[in-house]
Amino acid sequence: MSNVSSFDRVKIVLVGTSHPGNIGSAARAMKVMGFSRLALVAP
Repeated sequence: MSNVSSFDRVKIVLVGTSHPGNIGSAARAMKVMGFSRLALVAP
C-alpha cells in the first residue's frame, strides 16, 4: 500500500479568477480541509 494520502493526489484548479480574494478564500478552505495542491490557470 502507498504512503501517499488521497489528499496528496488531488489538485484544485482555479480558472480565470476575477478577484484576488477568491484565490485567498480557496487557499484558506483548502488548508482547513487538508488539501495542498493549487493550480491557477489564467488568473
